[in-house]
Amino acid sequence: MLKTLKCPRLLRVSIISIACSIMASISGAQSSIAGGGFEFTAGHVDISSSTPVSIFGSDWMAATNAGGTTKLSVFNAPGFNEPNPTEGSRILGIGGFGTAKGILLLWQDFSTVIGQDYTVSFSFGRSNNSADSTNVSVDVASFNVVSSAIDGAALGSVSSGNSPTTGATSDLVEVTFGFTAVGSTTRLQFDDMTATGGASLHLDAVSVVAVPEPAHL
Repeated sequence: MLKTLKCPRLLRVSIISIACSIMASISGAQSSIAGGGFEFTAGHVDISSSTPVSIFGSDWMAATNAGGTTKLSVFNAPGFNEPNPTEGSRILGIGGFGTAKGILLLWQDFSTVIGQDYTVSFSFGRSNNSADSTNVSVDVASFNVVSSAIDGAALGSVSSGNSPTTGATSDLVEVTFGFTAVGSTTRLQFDDMTATGGASLHLDAVSVVAVPEPAHL
């Protein structure tokens, strides 16, 4: 007759702990970007200089690349004019309230391993009550901070199309691209390319994650 084998309590706890550790590693790596969901206290800040400034007390830096003033805003979303957030409950708005469009640079520096592949992802779109036919667009690149060289496979200018749908609360456009780090510190930079008009740029869920090495069996 076969007997049921009972595991000692300590062994069972150890097995559960190992299983939890494995699941945690499978569920996804930690993003190198801090504050990529823009879950800051809702508010506004004017950017009117080429001198870099920290926004909302975060690791994000901003500056203008032309004359004029643009406004950065953290919105509760979805809201009166704001689309659904991709994560959390807030999104970042760029160039609203009648301020200039297409003059803002937004970036964050983070540590990288030379030769390591990384995946960049983010969501963006326009203010959803805008009747303006001009789409919002950004030019996104990863830079080696030391040499200022653009890493390979960085994303060029990308347009949101008509997302979110005008007059309706809907989803942002999700974008993903990869790069290989060429320095120990890399800069992820967003260059607002939106033409002057009624549509302002919204940004959310920015992350940079190292691509895991293939498992060796």
